Amino acid sequence: MNFNEAQVWQWLNSKKYGGKLNTEAWEFIDGPTLLKLNVESAMALEVPTILIPRLLKDIKSLHKKLDTLTTLPGKNPSYINGCNISTLAENRETIKSMTTRLSNAQESQLLRAYNEEFAGSWIRIGLLMMVTYVVLSLYMNLVQVDRPWVNAVVPTVGYQLSTLHLPCFNHFYVKRRLHRSRKINPTGNQ
Repeated sequence: MNFNEAQVWQWLNSKKYGGKLNTEAWEFIDGPTLLKLNVESAMALEVPTILIPRLLKDIKSLHKKLDTLTTLPGKNPSYINGCNISTLAENRETIKSMTTRLSNAQESQLLRAYNEEFAGSWIRIGLLMMVTYVVLSLYMNLVQVDRPWVNAVVPTVGYQLSTLHLPCFNHFYVKRRLHRSRKINPTGNQ
């Protein structure tokens, strides 16, 4: 087994228990040393006692795979299960990068959806009405209009009504425009 120290560590990290192993203890373990690992040497490498049987079983399995690969003509022993050990770290970093980009895209999509939801929410409408009412009331008070707190209600409600979408009228308008555009250009070509 021609694994160097970095490849051994990559192989160990590909296992579920890889994160529980002490990096410094495994720093100088190469392929041939890994294959000679036993219970005593595993304990010296500070492997948790409960993980030793699993680790030894995985090493034995790896050794069998490598023996099979080296006996096949034209096979390179650096390949395990069709995956080159030297590119394992590169693929892991690519997967991490893609996962990060995907989670960022999902977060961005959620942010956009929440912004759209807020744009049509009653909370936004209420806040706009409140701010409009306060500003108009203060202005009317400054210019000394009679009963500014009462008179500010009408423009506030009028402004808010002017910003509503009015979906039934919107649907009617769009349907009418489509009908007219089909009369003018029946083929749909411009």
